[in-house]
Amino acid sequence: MSEVAATVLGLSSASTSALIAASAVLGGILLGGLITAGTTAYFEGRRDRADARQARRLVVEELRTIWNQLNAILQRGQFPPQVPGAPPLLPTAEWEANRATLARHLPNDEWDALSPLMDSIPLTRSVVQRQPGSSLSEKDVAGLTAMRGVAAQLYTLISDGGQIDPIEQLRTHIDAAS
Repeated sequence: MSEVAATVLGLSSASTSALIAASAVLGGILLGGLITAGTTAYFEGRRDRADARQARRLVVEELRTIWNQLNAILQRGQFPPQVPGAPPLLPTAEWEANRATLARHLPNDEWDALSPLMDSIPLTRSVVQRQPGSSLSEKDVAGLTAMRGVAAQLYTLISDGGQIDPIEQLRTHIDAAS
């Protein structure tokens, strides 16, 4: 601060020095706060995007399992037997665990397609598990075929590369030919 300004304000040189020091400290505090807030926001954004990517991958894996299991049921032409210790039939654990994250991050068209399918899986699972070993009716085949098709389309839509497993694609073509 210049001596003229100090004289006009009625400040002594000691007061002027104290004012300059206090201003520098306050400026440092403000700058430090801004840097901390910016860094925190940056890392929270990275973590949020990583959580979304992880949720998407886990649910895509679950979709692939649903697709494969429906395909196997349709190939056998009967509901699967209950086998102790077998992997869960038509799993939805990852969907249930990651639903909120996906709701925030998936584009509307993906969410609008995925949510109804995954919400219908528990009912389908209960129907399938009530009839172990019994043959599929025409109505069962139609419903499971439609669900398998939706699961396959969603897998393609939502997976990172949008690539269908060539083995599964071959199985689907064999199914269609039979």
